[in-house]
Amino acid sequence: SKAIRRIQHPQAGICYTTEEQYQLEMSFYKEMTEYSKGAAVIATLDGTAKASASYTLNPEQLNAFQFICRGSGNLALVNGAPGTGKSYLLNAVREAYRLSGHTVIGCSLAATAAEELQKSSAINSQTIDSLLIELDTGRKLLKKNSVIVVDEAGMVGVKKLKKLLDHAKR
Repeated sequence: SKAIRRIQHPQAGICYTTEEQYQLEMSFYKEMTEYSKGAAVIATLDGTAKASASYTLNPEQLNAFQFICRGSGNLALVNGAPGTGKSYLLNAVREAYRLSGHTVIGCSLAATAAEELQKSSAINSQTIDSLLIELDTGRKLLKKNSVIVVDEAGMVGVKKLKKLLDHAKR
């Protein structure tokens, strides 16, 4: 069938997807890559200095902290095994942006994950669906100083991520 596309995955080997899904993901990948090259919302030097002084970050966390707060472009990805201190890192990131006058918004696919993100990092969080409804209806607005944290982004469907990206770009 022409509707099915065979792809070679680096770890999984041969996989199959629909042509429509393949095109959607490739388009999103290109759009996100281009968006990531834009000028980032940067925490101030004073904000990052005060926040990093308030948290005891290990060298890996400190490197990620600087990357996220001071020059990752419009997109920063953090990947780490459970228990490595990602939530602690995000708490420091939230504080750096807060001290710099920015608003940090957290979201996750599931309500329990959003609650955990909020509890562990002090980032006001909600489900992606509820955030998208608020953005679509104008009940919540993103501004130039808004920072969005998407927890477990790899679990989120491309259509929802694309919708969130569209709001962020506007």
